[in-house]
Amino acid sequence: MLELAALENGQITPDLKETKLSLLLEELKQYFAPRANTQKVQLDFEVDQNLSIITDPQILMRVLSNLVDNAIRYTPTGGIISIKLSAANSSPKGRGHQGIWLSVSDNGSGMHKHELQALQPMRNKPRFKRDDILPQLGVGLAIVRQLLGLLECNIDIDSTPGEGSCFQIELQKI
Repeated sequence: MLELAALENGQITPDLKETKLSLLLEELKQYFAPRANTQKVQLDFEVDQNLSIITDPQILMRVLSNLVDNAIRYTPTGGIISIKLSAANSSPKGRGHQGIWLSVSDNGSGMHKHELQALQPMRNKPRFKRDDILPQLGVGLAIVRQLLGLLECNIDIDSTPGEGSCFQIELQKI
């Protein structure tokens, strides 16, 4: 809750620097692999090794950690969590934007329509009131929402109850 309060009060500012995304994702993999093995969940990484962006690597790592943590928590034994990094012209939605797509998807419990509706403001406004989404989704996704606002990133969320969720973050290419 302290992190969320700091975000809401503007006490966290991005420290932008060139970031090689494959290195960031390797760190993420090393961190979560033991937990995924314990939970008997498979982590699949599909990474374009040559993509770099100007971002705050600590903030982006916090976003990805929250998403992967949730995916492990809600994916059943034997499930698969996929983390993909690709150029936008191969984006999951086929939009052809100039940028980079980073996605975290799982075959876990998924989210219901009312939960997805609570997340819609994530794409359209960088700040929100705590009451906007906390009752439905909790602190983790509220933090993700605020952190992505700081990085000026877009996120698309697809989810079906009983089938899983996919969080797709659009980053800007340098």
